[in-house]
Amino acid sequence: MNWELLCKPKREGGLGFRDPKAFNLAPLAKQARRVLTEPNSLLSQVLFGKYCRNNTFLQSKPRSKCSWGWRSLMAGKEVLLKSLFMQVGNGEDINFWDDPWLPNSHNHKVPCDKPLYCPFSRIWEVIDPTSKTWNVRLLDEWLPNNMVNDVKEIYIPQGDVKDEYIWNWERNGFLLTILQNHWLITRGM
Repeated sequence: MNWELLCKPKREGGLGFRDPKAFNLAPLAKQARRVLTEPNSLLSQVLFGKYCRNNTFLQSKPRSKCSWGWRSLMAGKEVLLKSLFMQVGNGEDINFWDDPWLPNSHNHKVPCDKPLYCPFSRIWEVIDPTSKTWNVRLLDEWLPNNMVNDVKEIYIPQGDVKDEYIWNWERNGFLLTILQNHWLITRGM
């Protein structure tokens, strides 16, 4: 019998075995999210000081002589990246063209390249500062119509709320390992 078939839930014709790889990746992804969202924690500061001197945590890759813990965290980060996106707050931390922030897009990124001479690169640059709404004139000028509609559907908070990372399977801001484990198994990770 095929191991993937054995690991499927019983209601889908499998035997409900737990896939050990997915079972191990779920808590690693949860830890990667913790390192990402709590950069001032002691663990994050130590790891960033050792492995992320020249780039961000999301851009980092395992080095040839890195620790087993860092290599494991990088595996968890790769899982996290498959469904991670940024929730728009004040728009200061989100790169419009490169960061995952568009919920209706395939990989949560803008599905086109930055046009030549485009005057904006950050989300805050396309938000009207007085009304806290999207600058539709600017969006219409530089984006395809279907994408403008997707952007206009995104809620902009009225206060000074920081941008934050969100994972698709979150409830009340907490990453649920059980749901993440299910997500990994159903996607054959």
